[in-house]
Amino acid sequence: MAGNTTTSGGCAAGTRKVAVMAFVGTDDSLFTSHRQAVSTYATRDGCTTTTQTMSPSWCDGLSSTNLPCTCVSYQGCSEGYPVISCEYEAPHQQAPNPGPIWDSLAQF
Repeated sequence: MAGNTTTSGGCAAGTRKVAVMAFVGTDDSLFTSHRQAVSTYATRDGCTTTTQTMSPSWCDGLSSTNLPCTCVSYQGCSEGYPVISCEYEAPHQQAPNPGPIWDSLAQF
């Protein structure tokens, strides 16, 4: 996910389920909006509010400048609609480690 439910094509009023792998820097000015967007998609995808820290995760192998980093998966999501959120030390920027992103997308 890039952006939030307001900037990502006006998705705030949507109802369609969407598999989500989201990334945000903890120093990003959109951090709060990002968390709200992940929550919106998790609700839409039938997930519970319970999350589980992922290990191994996208954070593995990141530069020390991006640590701490944590990825969580929301539990109870509808089949085929996982919601994963990764937060790492950084300002507003693209995710610094694209490899696992492709791995996630390739499952569909």
